Amino acid sequence: MVYMVVQVLLFVQSDGTMGDMVYVKRIESFSGENRFLSNFWPVEVELEGEIYPSTEQAYKAAKTSDLDARKKIAGLVPNKRELEDQIREVLETATIRSDWTDEVKLRVMEDLLRQKFDGRDPFLQQRLLDTKGIELI
Repeated sequence: MVYMVVQVLLFVQSDGTMGDMVYVKRIESFSGENRFLSNFWPVEVELEGEIYPSTEQAYKAAKTSDLDARKKIAGLVPNKRELEDQIREVLETATIRSDWTDEVKLRVMEDLLRQKFDGRDPFLQQRLLDTKGIELI
């Protein structure tokens, strides 16, 4: 079961009369039943030969070319409450890549999410397929 918000949009026509109602389904929180959509969800993904226990860790590790920092991030246990602080501590002393542009960020995240939902974990793949037609925010 996928929990979502349903927003009703009512369109007013140019002559002032009411037009069609449109129902927009969206998931606005990646928690509870939708936690599997979170980047903190435990799933092994690969980034440049290193295996990471979550897409969040791989994505944050991609910010730096410092191999020691990347290994430390890969070794952290994916627990959202502490993980963000632990990653931040590791990255404080690491040099951020000079090419860490929006284009690179999007390319890295797309690759990691494709790995997450590519079918190596049938549960995750099916849960994502179950969101067809639902806007993920």
